[in-house]
Amino acid sequence: MSGKVVLVGYHQGKPREIPLGYWNWMAFQIVNGHFREVATIMRGMTMGMRLLTSGAVSTAPLVTHRFPLHRIGDAFSAARNKPDGFVKAVVVVGDEDDSGTPGGG
Repeated sequence: MSGKVVLVGYHQGKPREIPLGYWNWMAFQIVNGHFREVATIMRGMTMGMRLLTSGAVSTAPLVTHRFPLHRIGDAFSAARNKPDGFVKAVVVVGDEDDSGTPGGG
């Protein structure tokens, strides 16, 4: 009870339905994580990058597919088509595995 639900990102597709009666009963606090003010967006991006570069936050558990820069089209296709096991794709600049598969191989 009394949890907080934070909505972030934009997810295309059919409209979603949520059980507002249940959420109300559970006294959930709903927070919209979408901002339109450029200064707020930039501040959030700066804080996020600091968390990533300091190691306080890791995106590694979310990255299921890696693509070298010359296969960026395949990365966008994977993001659009969502193959089995897909969560997030990363485009890597430099000498990285060319497979585009989980674990690089």
